Amino acid sequence: MGGFSRRDFLKRTAASSVAGGIALSGIKVAEASTGETVGTMIDLTKCDGCKGKDVPDCVSACRTENKDKFPEPVEDIGNYWPQKKFEDWSEKRGLTK
Repeated sequence: MGGFSRRDFLKRTAASSVAGGIALSGIKVAEASTGETVGTMIDLTKCDGCKGKDVPDCVSACRTENKDKFPEPVEDIGNYWPQKKFEDWSEKRGLTK
């Protein structure tokens, strides 16, 4: 088997089962040594899309948190060679659907 023992297989299987359980539970999974959250697992089976709102709360929060990370085009976007078309989404950031 080339360095992959049955014991390694069982360890990895157990670890993936635990990770899957954590993923389904929707709990915070990691913190840096400073206590800062570095990852969050979200159970999307419980999401209702924030019915009655134009933009879901998670989308609004993500946009607010990451607004400085969106790249700004510095020059006109050229055609995709060899096709004569391009996609410029810089004016469509507000779209959610």
